[in-house]
Amino acid sequence: SRARDLLEYSYGQKKINLPENNPGIFISQILLGQLFRAIGEERQAINKTREGINNYLKSPNPDPIWLGDGYYTLALINEARKDEGLAEYYYNLADSSYALGLGGVYDEIYLEFRRNKASFLAESGKYKTALKLSDENYNYIVSNEGKESFNAFYQLLNFSQIEYLGK
Repeated sequence: SRARDLLEYSYGQKKINLPENNPGIFISQILLGQLFRAIGEERQAINKTREGINNYLKSPNPDPIWLGDGYYTLALINEARKDEGLAEYYYNLADSSYALGLGGVYDEIYLEFRRNKASFLAESGKYKTALKLSDENYNYIVSNEGKESFNAFYQLLNFSQIEYLGK
């Protein structure tokens, strides 16, 4: 509840003190959407996340990473709702946004996102696509961090999960 209070206060202050097209306002909307999803307030999560994404898309230079975060939030909501088509749509938008913003680099958040996306795809019956995504992750990690890294270990766990889900 403290996080919610702080995010809502910050958002309110930004709306008062910043120009209406300031990216800080849209970032707060996306963060609030993530918070509402985490605490199970689905309707508010969807509304606030969409509001943030729509406003961000109208700004002159939207940050693709924040857009990726918004789309990822919508993917997770639709995955929980068992709406596989819409979840996959948002996973793909998020993936494109993250890839654009990161320029070929996989940071911790993007790697976790890709593992989650691969698991979602495997659970949705798209085993080969999930395996390909997981393989790309592993190859990236090995070439940049080596086989003995935590990320490589997490990726091996992801392979196992995909194999299990793919039966």
